[in-house]
Amino acid sequence: MLLLDQNLSHYLKFMLHDIFPEMQHVKDFDSESSTDMKIWDLAQRENYVILTKDSDFYQMSVSYGFPPKVIWVNLGNCSTKHIADVLRRHKNEIENFVDDKQNSFLLLTSNKF
Repeated sequence: MLLLDQNLSHYLKFMLHDIFPEMQHVKDFDSESSTDMKIWDLAQRENYVILTKDSDFYQMSVSYGFPPKVIWVNLGNCSTKHIADVLRRHKNEIENFVDDKQNSFLLLTSNKF
């Protein structure tokens, strides 16, 4: 379901396993130093939603459409625990977004919580 980009800690996968058991990190695919386009292709091929702190994926989403879908965690510099807490609080919103057939992009920002 969710593919963590290289700019997010792979520990999130373990911290959130109870609510997102299928979450993977690009590290799991030996792609932790891959280009954004290779990560895009991986997510598209494996049917993952990209979870990232990288604004470049927003531009790719606009340019290429979906799949894959993109969730941009625009929180600035913060701890992995804070990111995990935010994702946990937005679990239902994330699940609804994943199932949504029309929207390709979800922005999570600090003003949402």
